[in-house]
Amino acid sequence: MTFPVFGPRRFAFSCAAERCGRSVAADIVHQHGLWTAQGRITAVLRDRGLPTVVAPHGMLARVALDRAPWKKRAALAWFERRNLELASCLHATAADEQLAFREGSCSVKAILRARCRCRIKGNGCEVSS
Repeated sequence: MTFPVFGPRRFAFSCAAERCGRSVAADIVHQHGLWTAQGRITAVLRDRGLPTVVAPHGMLARVALDRAPWKKRAALAWFERRNLELASCLHATAADEQLAFREGSCSVKAILRARCRCRIKGNGCEVSS
């Protein structure tokens, strides 16, 4: 599905997508990535009682947090902090990513310190030598 975006495209905020989240049939929510308004849609679905899995795909690594930090601070304040705090599970694609969950910025570490439910599940790509 594609929804119209309101405001800066970087945040991908869509009133239509949130409305859809209130009525769509689903058993679980698996959010890929952070720092866009998709986290708000995840929250809408979680508020309906659906379990949520958040896969940051490297977006909690130090190098990623240092890039456009104003965007990360805005997203954390607006929706992403609650999204990470209440996720049923964090999905790491590698041990290094799981480590980044725990070694991120102070604000992210505070979120994850006590409640980090993290599973490592590869992304299905095989690397040949």
